[in-house]
Amino acid sequence: MAPIIESFVGSDITDEMISQAASLFSSHYGVWGTVAAEKMRVKEGSRIKISPKKLKADILPSLPFGAQHTLIRALLPNTTSPIAHVFATSYLHQKRPVLWLTQLVVHSSHRNQGTAKALLTKLKEAYEHEGPVVGALSSNPFTIAAVLRVFGQGIEEADEVLATTRRHAKEVMASCPATYVNSSKLRGSLFESGEDENEPGVVSCGDTGFWVDHQEPERALRVLEEKGVKWPLGKLPQGCEFLVLVLVRRMQRIETIQPPMLQGYEWNPEMMDSVGKSASS
Repeated sequence: MAPIIESFVGSDITDEMISQAASLFSSHYGVWGTVAAEKMRVKEGSRIKISPKKLKADILPSLPFGAQHTLIRALLPNTTSPIAHVFATSYLHQKRPVLWLTQLVVHSSHRNQGTAKALLTKLKEAYEHEGPVVGALSSNPFTIAAVLRVFGQGIEEADEVLATTRRHAKEVMASCPATYVNSSKLRGSLFESGEDENEPGVVSCGDTGFWVDHQEPERALRVLEEKGVKWPLGKLPQGCEFLVLVLVRRMQRIETIQPPMLQGYEWNPEMMDSVGKSASS
């Protein structure tokens, strides 16, 4: 039975929806790992839980002018409890649109059924006319693979994604309204000269201090490798999440983003590159 996909923006995201999202996250996101037990005095293997208040503060923070929160969720017909959701925040970085995926959760009984892809596709339909850069941090390789499949050319064609991430991650993340994004530290050979002596093999990660257990991500990587997928983001250090930025290309025709004289203009990704270079020079 195909789920019903619902979309909500800004003030349409109610406290009840936030409570339902917090409940889904607390029951189906992941468990604390060994390091979390050492650093946070939580029980290793216990469910990572979040209150509606904390979810609202972390995922739906106050926004600058022009920014917007979006919730896409999936429900089975004739039910009221979501089986999956994705939160995203859209904002401008140096006058260019960015869409950051702040949380994606799928009920454990409804995984590997295309639900995450359906949510992300609905989100893409809402924002692709802006030609945004889409950002995501996640410890789950399946989530990253879904993001690259929906917004990019797939995980097998990740060279451009890596180039975009390397060039723009620092500035784009610094301007993100979500604190866990703008305060994270970049890790990996994509951003650093040479290998990390303590964590060799790391390519593109953000250190968010999120000590989720890595057994599930490691299982996901094995599944991808068994399918012949060459994982492009390297290893995942403790407390880190894989990081990607994907440039979505599309002809733009939207007055709220561009003045009338520029409607129909196709965004050249090199323009954003030149903006980033001038800002760092």
